[in-house]
Amino acid sequence: MQKKVTSAVIPAAGRGNRMYPLTKSVPKELLPLVDRPVILTVIEEGSRAGIETFHIVTSPKKPALREFFTPKVEDDPRNPRGFSMPPVNFVTQDEAKGLGHAVLQAREVVGDNPFVVQLPDDVFHEEDPLLQTMLKVHEKTGGCVVGLLEVSPKEIGAYSTTAIEREVLPSEITGGHSVYRLSQIVEKPTPEQVHSPYAIMGRYVLTSQIFQVLAETKPGRNGEIQLTDALATLADLPVEDGGGVWGVVSRGRHFDTGNLAGYLAAQAELALEHPFLGNPLREHLRGVICEENSGGKRAGGEA
Repeated sequence: MQKKVTSAVIPAAGRGNRMYPLTKSVPKELLPLVDRPVILTVIEEGSRAGIETFHIVTSPKKPALREFFTPKVEDDPRNPRGFSMPPVNFVTQDEAKGLGHAVLQAREVVGDNPFVVQLPDDVFHEEDPLLQTMLKVHEKTGGCVVGLLEVSPKEIGAYSTTAIEREVLPSEITGGHSVYRLSQIVEKPTPEQVHSPYAIMGRYVLTSQIFQVLAETKPGRNGEIQLTDALATLADLPVEDGGGVWGVVSRGRHFDTGNLAGYLAAQAELALEHPFLGNPLREHLRGVICEENSGGKRAGGEA
């Protein structure tokens, strides 16, 4: 019987170079996404999927993350809505040596249990229960499972690519998602290495076998220990030896909040859908757009 997955690892030691100067003094994970920081949106996704414990892997140079989660917000007089802060555990990554290295730092706290990895830069809209389906596929197959997103040929070189083979599973497991058995997983592929339009995107269900493989994985792309390289090793192993990697294709909206364009897109769409803020914002934007289309003049601007 497969062990239930109840913990998640959230790598958050990166410097946020793509968002500079916004991240000069504020960690990118704490940048606001409508009415809460990005990292809370990711934690809420995990909670909806049944995750109970969150391990945040962070740098000692980012004390603001610890400070944010340390206070008991429910006792804070500035918390009029009674927001409940989720409990988290912190793991220190003294030196950034790649995503694989960050995950490896959680080996002691995770132990020999399967676990989820959520990259906080990747925000998946709650309209698609991607993580829930990934957990069901893991329970059925016993192997590692990753989130997949279809991208254009021009984009795929910036991600991890994979060859795919369709996996037929009961609909109560897939929930309408396409599921594939993966092979030939490559980080930042050249055009000759691309074998499908799917890229691996920011969500993983991993077995504890990944720790042993990561410990033996040599630095790869950019001189870093790549999680992709460890997954490629597991994909080539028989299931009975702890191998096998499957992918679940997202069928909802995805935002890369680690770059300014993706962050602003997430901000705009999620703000318009907010139950209290959405309608007033929509009315305001309607006025702005109408004036622009009519050649009107707004305060402080020119016709």
